Amino acid sequence: SVLLVKGGPGTGKTVIALHLLAELAKSGRIRNVRFATKSKPLLEGVKNCLPRHSPVEYLFTNVNAFLPYQCEENQFDVVLIDEAHRIQKSPNYQYMKSYMRTDLSMVDMIIRASKICVMFIDDKQAIRGLEIGSSKMIREAADRFGAYGDETELKSQFRCNGSDNYLDWLDKVLYNEKCEVKFSLDDFDFRVMDSPQAVYDAICAKNDPAKKVTARLMAGFCWPWSDQLGV
Repeated sequence: SVLLVKGGPGTGKTVIALHLLAELAKSGRIRNVRFATKSKPLLEGVKNCLPRHSPVEYLFTNVNAFLPYQCEENQFDVVLIDEAHRIQKSPNYQYMKSYMRTDLSMVDMIIRASKICVMFIDDKQAIRGLEIGSSKMIREAADRFGAYGDETELKSQFRCNGSDNYLDWLDKVLYNEKCEVKFSLDDFDFRVMDSPQAVYDAICAKNDPAKKVTARLMAGFCWPWSDQLGV
């Protein structure tokens, strides 16, 4: 079976995946379970929360652990794939030894290795150009194995106190989706700045430790520069 769990940032995908891992691992009924992701920062962040030399470290792995040269078909009872939108077309990479390479796509490789595969995905998230994971692609791959099961969607945003209205506002701004937004102009200050300096100056103007009001700049992953910058 292949199960899809869809949800935007902060809807609890990783938390649910980790709870599932814990419940399955301690149930005694599951012979082999793994939590896997292509995101090295996420994987290292999870591992850093474990006690040093924890005996359960082996439960957390990179997606390339399922390469056919080291993994038999249906070897794992349950595989939990976090950030499935980061799946690439092929698991092969530039300096990979020839005996490790495979003709399978990355998604086929993962499904082949597991009896039950749970994919946690955000279809609106894109990190790198080579990453092509999508719900549609996973459904098609599952159909090739005759393995498709079911899907569910997480909608509540825990990072902003469960405000679905805030998510609607973001969707309207970023994706021009039709939705009812109930915020007044005083609730949010949304502006497009002309330069990074203008953004920095606006943040400094709002930052007032004396009044216990703080402002910070937050940025996600940025695409690499297309050209070398001059010195």
